[in-house]
Formats: sequence, structure tokens, C-alpha cells
Amino acid sequence: MEQKVDIQTIFKENLEPIIDECITRAMNKYINELRFDEPINNNILGIREVAEYLKISKSTVYKFTMEHQIPHYKVGRKAFFRKEEIDQWINKGKVKTREEMSAELDARLAQKYRKY
Repeated sequence: MEQKVDIQTIFKENLEPIIDECITRAMNKYINELRFDEPINNNILGIREVAEYLKISKSTVYKFTMEHQIPHYKVGRKAFFRKEEIDQWINKGKVKTREEMSAELDARLAQKYRKY
């Protein structure tokens, strides 16, 4: 009574389910990591990203948020920033050149004396 051992049957019955389970676990882990690591919106920045973007320290960003100097949003204790609002905020602080100030003064004076 010699039994014929069929390698293909042994593989299919024993190893295939184990391999399938391992592949399924690995794929699920990979998909979950992608879902959580992917930013919701590239225009939404955290404290660290704002500090890097503005080339300032995180503590300075915290100071600006506490003093309500920088536009931001809070969810719980976390602060979030919109990149376009940060850009607008930076542009508001533009220091005018002498030529710009002179042209502005000339325009004001011309307007003032035009009324008389």
C-alpha cells in the first residue's frame, strides 16, 4: 500500500492559503500606510511645514499663532495653515522701496493739489 505523494496537491492544500494570507496582510498594511501618510491637501500645512516654508523656528510660529499675528486654524490643540493665506500674509509685510514711496507721495501730493 504505497501512497503516491503529489507535491502539487500538498502545496495547494497547505502552503497556498498561508501565502495568500501573508500577501493579503502585506497589501492591507501597505494600503493603510498610504491612506494615512498621504496629505489631505498639499495647501494645508502644519507647524513644522510653516516653519520650514518661512525659514523660521517652530517656536516663532507658535509665538505668531499665540499672538494672532499669522492666519491659522485650530482643530483641538493642533494648528493648521493654508499656504495661500501664508503667502498673502507675507506680502502684506512688504517693505516699499524708496522709489515706490516717492511715487506714492507724488501721487498723493498731485491729488491733494488737484482739489484746489
